[in-house]
Amino acid sequence: MKLLESDMTLKGYSGERMVPKEKVEVNVEINIQKCALTMYAVDSMGPPLFGRD
Repeated sequence: MKLLESDMTLKGYSGERMVPKEKVEVNVEINIQKCALTMYAVDSMGPPLFGRD
């Protein structure tokens, strides 16, 4: 799995902007569904979150 540079800007629940340091492309499978997803790594002291775009 290779970490890639990210050019995305994310917005938190309270409106703060977060700039991810890196991203990674992953293949996810649950039951019979398969999907390629992008996960972003941010430098934050908050709890880990999963979201959607």
